[in-house]
Amino acid sequence: MNRKEFSKDEKPRNIFVYVCERIAESLKEHGFKYIKSNNAIIKKDSQFTYKISFQPSIKYGSTSFLVNISVESDRLAQWRRNEYQGEAIDGMVVATSLARLTKMKNEWPRYEISTFTERERVILEITYIINDYAIPFFEQFNEINLLVKKVEKLGFLPHLKNQNIIFRRNTISDFIRCFSSSSSEPFE
Repeated sequence: MNRKEFSKDEKPRNIFVYVCERIAESLKEHGFKYIKSNNAIIKKDSQFTYKISFQPSIKYGSTSFLVNISVESDRLAQWRRNEYQGEAIDGMVVATSLARLTKMKNEWPRYEISTFTERERVILEITYIINDYAIPFFEQFNEINLLVKKVEKLGFLPHLKNQNIIFRRNTISDFIRCFSSSSSEPFE
């Protein structure tokens, strides 16, 4: 996709979608797909859904957005339903901002894309961070047995020490118990 300049009266949503599509381009080779209706770039494997979400905010005629990453598991959701008698039903393993993943910032920064220069800078910056931090983080889930042992030993998901991460109901202990309770076959 070529760089594009927009007229001043362009709808902010079109600019936002353009930026998301440009960022998604480089992730196709990793098996990710851009889902426009979800504002997210998503990849699913047999046990996990990896998501890079873009949360838009139209404000004062400028377009800005947040970028978050998350890992979810249907297996963990089913395990929690069984463990907590249906009380806990989500499969969230981790959710954090892309900036927090880098450990450079402990915040959820907004990316501004109202001008051509801002857009190009943001596209390059986010693509760089995704390739250097998010993809390696997601790849750790390919070796689930090794990851479970690492998490058990360290007490946190790698790359996320001392981060203010959104965890729901004992996420780390649930993660360890769910994925070390049997083989890596889907939980029945």
